[in-house]
Amino acid sequence: EVEPDDDGDPIPHVCEIRLEDHYFYRAQQLASPHLHELCRTVYDHFDSAGHSPLPMEYLVHRVLETPRESHNLRVFKRHLARHYGSAVGAWRQNFGNVRLVTFSKFRDLCRDLKCREHATEYWQELDAGRAGCISLFEFDPESVTALAKFRSRLLSLVDVPDDDDLDAETLWERLTFTLHLERPGRMVIGEFRAVTKGLDFACDQATQLFNSLDPAGGHAHNPPAHVSISDIDWLL
Repeated sequence: EVEPDDDGDPIPHVCEIRLEDHYFYRAQQLASPHLHELCRTVYDHFDSAGHSPLPMEYLVHRVLETPRESHNLRVFKRHLARHYGSAVGAWRQNFGNVRLVTFSKFRDLCRDLKCREHATEYWQELDAGRAGCISLFEFDPESVTALAKFRSRLLSLVDVPDDDDLDAETLWERLTFTLHLERPGRMVIGEFRAVTKGLDFACDQATQLFNSLDPAGGHAHNPPAHVSISDIDWLL
């Protein structure tokens, strides 16, 4: 039935019919409850009670639907990590504390790494949605996921109803109060592993977090490395 306008005349419209192979449709229906269960498991794993599950559901769908990284991009990321210690460190050293980076800044980074001629190729894969910018998540999703998990457990140490009330110094004191730091206001890798063990992080996970939080590249890249209050403030 065609809907009429105020004068009684039919309103022109376009009717779109989507045809889908029955086997693909059936597979989607069968996978749907399992996908929902996966989203719920990831949501619960990251201690997201009280927050909307939609962002976590989006991330799950994005990871499952995103094509595998090309060999060239993986080589670029390894080169980046060797040069700066970590991809997060490269981001902070080159772009500062910005949330989003445009192509021109990314091209400058590629120029410094002597691979400017491949900048467009890397960018097109990183900016798959053609938004004209990328975030740290597109740059290094694994490290960002680990940092988000650490941030969530760190915030559980204090009772703060509003993110606007978060204070890096308070969190730092709560995180390190059982430890006598060699130098106040900063932690070396051994001290960081000790405090994150209480947050249920394994040694290798703590090392990854330490290398991501240290803007200079981590303990293996530029020793003696350290994590300070300013790095916790950056995480917030």
